[in-house]
Order: sequence, then structure tokens, then C-alpha cells
Amino acid sequence: MTSTESKLSDLNRFMRLVEIQERTDCWEWIGNRPSGKYGHFSVGLKAVKAHRWVYELCCGQIPDDMVIRHKCDNPACVNPLHLTIGTGLENVRDRVERNRSADRKGEKHPLAKLGAPEVLELRRLASLGHTARSLAEQFGISNQQAGKIIRRENWRHI
Repeated sequence: MTSTESKLSDLNRFMRLVEIQERTDCWEWIGNRPSGKYGHFSVGLKAVKAHRWVYELCCGQIPDDMVIRHKCDNPACVNPLHLTIGTGLENVRDRVERNRSADRKGEKHPLAKLGAPEVLELRRLASLGHTARSLAEQFGISNQQAGKIIRRENWRHI
């Protein structure tokens, strides 16, 4: 199989894993998305990010220090017209300007073990002389975590 035939075969497999959204013109990746965000596609024995693969196919090689940004703000989109090359800083700037930064404070953090009421109670008890160690045990968290909450290194927003 020639290089061109191989690319056409890969493209045919790729397009079978795409669902075109008429309303947005996004090419929604319906294949493997191990991170829950970006699609992955197998080329030979290597798994690659689907949006990066299609960008390189259509637009050329991506320099090592560059990322592929989604103009449509849809990480599952693999429409080459919705993709643009840029720096990591530009990608972060896009996220902030488009208000896509995740609010992961307090109980919204995926690893949070306490809610705001428990944090306030923990701090109240600490102000009465309870040790971080005893509070950690009482609230089911580590000594380090209790200390950080008491010192307001964590849960600063309340």
C-alpha cells in the first residue's frame, strides 16, 4: 500500500468516527475519548489525538512548541475549519476570555471531602484550641489538609 493509499484508508476510518452537527458545523468525535475530552485515533500502532491528526493532514506539521486550539470551544470537534494553531498561552487566554475556566473551588473540586459548612466548623473548632490532628481525625481528612484549611491556604474563598 502506498503512502497516499494508507492516508486515504486512515481518513476513511477517521470519518466513520465523526458525526457532523448541522447546527454548529462541528465534526463531533464519537470514537475513543479516554480523557473524556479529546478524541484519540489509532494510526498504525500509535494512538494520536484526533484533532491534531486531522489538522496535520489538512494543514501540515505542528511544531513541538505549539498546540491546536478549538475556535468553536468544543474539544470533541475535529473539523479542520474549527482548528487553529497557537501557543499554550494563547490557548489559556482563549479559555479565560471565553469564560471556559472551570470553577473548581471548595466542594466543586472533584477531590473535595468537605463542604463549606464543615470547613467553617473546622475553623471554629480550631479557634477554640482544637489541634489540626484532632480535627483531621474528626473530619476524616489528613493532618496536612486540616492545617491548610485552618491557615486558609485551602478554602480561601470562605
